[in-house]
Amino acid sequence: MSVNSSTSSSETFARHLRRLLAGIALLALAIAGLNLAVDPYRVFGTPDVAGFNALKPDFVESLRMTVPYAIERHRPAALILGTSRAGRGYSPQHPAFVGLDTYNAALPAVSLYEMMRILQHAQATRPLKRVVLGLDNRVFYADRDGNGAFSEARLRVDAQGRPQRRLFTATLPDYAASLLSIDALLASVRAVRFQGWTRLTLDDDGEWRSVGDAFDSRAGFRAMTLNTFDRYRRYGAEPFRLEQAVAPLREILRLCHRAGIDLRMIVPPSHAWHVEAMRHAGMIERYDEIRRAIVATNEAVAREFGQPPFPVWDYSGYRGHNVEAAPLTKGARPAWFWETVHFKPALGAAVLDEVFAPAEAPPPVLGVQIDGANIEAHLAAWHAAREIWAAAHPDEVAAVDELYRQWRARAP
Repeated sequence: MSVNSSTSSSETFARHLRRLLAGIALLALAIAGLNLAVDPYRVFGTPDVAGFNALKPDFVESLRMTVPYAIERHRPAALILGTSRAGRGYSPQHPAFVGLDTYNAALPAVSLYEMMRILQHAQATRPLKRVVLGLDNRVFYADRDGNGAFSEARLRVDAQGRPQRRLFTATLPDYAASLLSIDALLASVRAVRFQGWTRLTLDDDGEWRSVGDAFDSRAGFRAMTLNTFDRYRRYGAEPFRLEQAVAPLREILRLCHRAGIDLRMIVPPSHAWHVEAMRHAGMIERYDEIRRAIVATNEAVAREFGQPPFPVWDYSGYRGHNVEAAPLTKGARPAWFWETVHFKPALGAAVLDEVFAPAEAPPPVLGVQIDGANIEAHLAAWHAAREIWAAAHPDEVAAVDELYRQWRARAP
C-alpha cells in the first residue's frame, strides 16, 4: 500500500469520526433541548405551555429529585409536608397562605426522617414562617429510603445543619439525568403525547392536581382497602419501636420552636373503610399509641423551650366527611374522597379552614384539636363512634368484611 493511499484512508476515517461525533453531539443537544423545553420532572422551572408541557404525567417517580430543586427555585416562606394525601389534598393557594410563597413538598410514602430533612433544606434556603405537617399513620412506619431515590446529597445542609457542597455529588448528575437520560426523554415524549389524557399532574407550586373527575371510585375503594390489608400485614410483622419512630418528629418540633415557625400538625382524614381495614389488621391499638406519642412528644418539646405546644388536629375516624356513603355501585362518585385514603381538595380546604380558623370562629365540626388533657377522652369517643357508624352502615361493614375474607383467601 502506498503512503498516499494510507494517508488518504486515515483522513477519510478521521472525517467520518468527526461527522459521527458531530452527529452524536447534535443528537444530545436535541434531546437536552426537548427535555429542557418539556421539563417533565419540573426540575428547571420551564414555563408551562398549555397543550404542550403544562401537565406532567410522570412526576411521582421523580419527586424526590424534583422537590429539593423546586424549593430552591421558589424559596417558599411556607411549606406543606406529608405523603401523597397531603400532596393531593392541601392547596398552597388556600387563604391560610395568603401573602406567603407556599410550596407543597409532599412525597409518596414519605418517612418522618425525610420530612425532617426537607424541612431543614427549606429553612436553609429561606427562613420559614408557616408549616403544615401531615401526620399520616404510615409515616411512623416508613423506613428511611434505601434505594437511592431520596438523596441527602441534594440538600443544602446535612442532618446536623452543616452546609453541604453538592455541585458534583448531586446537582450536575441530576441535571444530566434530567436532560440527557433515556428515562427523561421518554418522560418528555409521554408528557407531550398525553397532555389530553393525563389525570394527575404536578403543579408548579407542588400540588398534585387531579385533572377532571373521571375516576372509578368503586374500584378505587376496593383496591385501596386490599392494599391496606397488605401494608398493615407487613407493618404488623416488623419490629415497631415507638420512641424511635417519633424521634424525627421531635427534631421537627425543635427546629420550629428555635426558628419561630408557625407549625400546624394534622392527622388527616380517611374514609371509614380505611379505619375498618386497620381494625381487621389488628393495628388500631398501635394507632392509638401513635396519637398519644404525637401529643406527648409535642408537649415535652414545648416544655424544653418554655413555649406553648403546637396545635395538633385529628381528622381521622368515624365522623364528619369520613362517613360519607361509599361507592358500592359502579359510577358512584363520592364528594370528598377519591378512594379510602386520598381526599379531594374540597375536603382539604375544609380541614385547613378549621385548622387556621380565628379564635372567635364557630367550634370545629370535622376534626378535634388534641392535647394531653383530652387525648384519652378523644380516643374513647373515637372508638365509640365506630359502633354508631357500623349500626348505621351495615352494608358497608359487610362489604369491607367480604374484602377481608377475599384477601385472607389469597394471602400467602
